[in-house]
Amino acid sequence: MLRNLLKIVIVLILSFSVVAIILYKNSPILLKWVFGTARIIGKPVKAIVYTNGQINNRIKVYRVDAYWSGEKTNDYLLGLTEFDTEGKLKFINIDLKEEWIGRPV
Repeated sequence: MLRNLLKIVIVLILSFSVVAIILYKNSPILLKWVFGTARIIGKPVKAIVYTNGQINNRIKVYRVDAYWSGEKTNDYLLGLTEFDTEGKLKFINIDLKEEWIGRPV
């Protein structure tokens, strides 16, 4: 009886681990949401973005008005996920308050 219970517990732990790994690989935001570290930035704002002199509708612009700590800010995030083939640059942060452009931290 105890041996069967131990087998069930081990199978459950292994199953949970496999599901967590698959979620992390395919949709890491779900795990961040479960652990409370995900940040919802909302819907894109209406903006016209030009690249190389042409209007580019594939770049999304998001408005950020507060940091994680609740401190007010004046930022925009450019979503470049459609251009991110190597997983290195998904967003560019434009901080109007501190006057800098770069990768979000």
